[in-house]
Amino acid sequence: NTVSVLDPAARTIVATVPTGSRPRHVNVDPQGRFFYVTVLFTNESDDLLQVFDVTTNAMLASVVVGHDPAYIVPSPSGTRLYVASKAANTVSVVAVPEFKRIETIKLMGKGPQGLAITPDGKTLLTPNSRSSDVSVVDLERGSVALIKLPPGAKPMAIGVNQNGQLAYVTDVGLNQVHKIDIAGKVLLASLSVGGRP
Repeated sequence: NTVSVLDPAARTIVATVPTGSRPRHVNVDPQGRFFYVTVLFTNESDDLLQVFDVTTNAMLASVVVGHDPAYIVPSPSGTRLYVASKAANTVSVVAVPEFKRIETIKLMGKGPQGLAITPDGKTLLTPNSRSSDVSVVDLERGSVALIKLPPGAKPMAIGVNQNGQLAYVTDVGLNQVHKIDIAGKVLLASLSVGGRP
């Protein structure tokens, strides 16, 4: 129940930071002020996003999020955090630096696994591992759309290109990577790769 802080140049562990139970995912504030950890307990009400100071490693806040939080991504401005909750099929929106949950986005798909946000901060995407699709959230309008993947797909991770037009989704069910047109909300291509990408 810890997070290790690494010095990449020296390739050494420089600190070990205590967290809550079963830390699952870590991400860092774009301005380098904070790092974020999701932790899992036995009750949904105890599944948390924990916030730590990058300089001191001190815990600054804990925010209750949806059950089984799987992934965290900050907005490009660093003023919002998005936390995908795999069991709740939701994304919790957390205000920064207030660290208050201000919204819960209900997804159309099931089992959100990863998250990616476009560089302009307007569109959030999450691969849904239990329903073979990708949710596309328009953060300005608050609308949610769905892009279906081929039958048998189990999407796990997602990345967005630099201009925010395309997304790439790894699929451990079909051992493929899928290319998505974000604005058009359409699957463009699927490429077979090695096992469990």
